[in-house]
Amino acid sequence: MLNNLNLKNQLNLDINFDLRSPNTIDGKYPLVIFSHGFKSYRNWGFIPFLCEKLSKNYITVNFDFSLNGVIDQEKVVFDSDIFRKNTVTQQISDLNLLIDYLVEILTPTTYFNGEIILIGHSLGGATSTILTKTRKDINKIILLASISQINRNTDRQKDLWRQTGYMELTAQPNNQKLYLDYTYQNDKDINFTKNEIIENVISFQNPMLIVHGNQDFTVKLNEAEDIYNSRINAGLKDITKLLILEKCNHTFNVKLKDSYSVENSDNNHENNREKHLENNLILKELIENLEVFLQTNEIK
Repeated sequence: MLNNLNLKNQLNLDINFDLRSPNTIDGKYPLVIFSHGFKSYRNWGFIPFLCEKLSKNYITVNFDFSLNGVIDQEKVVFDSDIFRKNTVTQQISDLNLLIDYLVEILTPTTYFNGEIILIGHSLGGATSTILTKTRKDINKIILLASISQINRNTDRQKDLWRQTGYMELTAQPNNQKLYLDYTYQNDKDINFTKNEIIENVISFQNPMLIVHGNQDFTVKLNEAEDIYNSRINAGLKDITKLLILEKCNHTFNVKLKDSYSVENSDNNHENNREKHLENNLILKELIENLEVFLQTNEIK
């Protein structure tokens, strides 16, 4: 069962989200919330497919961060004026507000068991992890191709960024030019420590699954290993799992063309998309392991 909903944040911006629940309600279910990565959106590639698969046994939510800037998901068009204002702090605030809202509306129902699980891809993994510093009701975290370090730029790059006031980026598939204001970097310098992600990975005392492809050239495998080893060294081996997927890239071998818009998906494109995703063996392995971990804290 799919519901397309939205929520206003403190900036009066929309947090659009899709809430799925089992078609047949015969018990109580955990809530699984998926946070997308940088220059991404809630319906990118594998995200809705994964949420749909998990919704057989879970309440799942995939959402847009309010400043991701995507205004046309079908053509993948960004509003650069919105995108350029984004910060990690705002993303954490959006996720926190969304959880509060979901708990508020789901708690009175008969099918929510109170358990909250976060899944984050790439930067979304960092957002999910850092949130646990102030939020203690998160039961599990699953990190998909997550970054381990919040600062991604050299001192030279940051100096140039500071001087110009913005960084120029390119968004696929249209080679659209985007601009990211220096406030994005300044926010990280002011509000987060150098090892913010690792510190919060260690302080999170509940089960964590780290998944990474061995051919991820966007976020290298060593970042997943750093997260895993920091947990092991902190005495969290029994509740920490690392899954390395062979011949797997940053997006689990899913391409942008496999994305779809909830509002404007024609039948032919939708059928081809489903076929591509169903035939993706990496994605199949990922989902199978997620299902096992969610139920047992183990992997296949």
